[in-house]
Amino acid sequence: MLDKIYTSLKDWYEVPVVLPHIGQSDHNAVVMSPKQRSTDCGEDVIVVVRNQDVNNRALLCQAIAETNWTPLYHMDTCDEMTQAF
Repeated sequence: MLDKIYTSLKDWYEVPVVLPHIGQSDHNAVVMSPKQRSTDCGEDVIVVVRNQDVNNRALLCQAIAETNWTPLYHMDTCDEMTQAF
């Protein structure tokens, strides 16, 4: 396989299906389909979006540039990196 599929939302997707190659290709196709969603909408989610004016974007760029990212490179898992971030 050339590509891999990674997700932390495995409960949201069906098991991937490997299909035969298409035409003269020697690569198989992998199809990953979302599970059917129930009609139960669950809880409301509040999404907060920051103001994206020029000043705030400049401040974000400055904060990213001044952050020491080296410790993240030494971590083994995405979960560790997320927690540190």
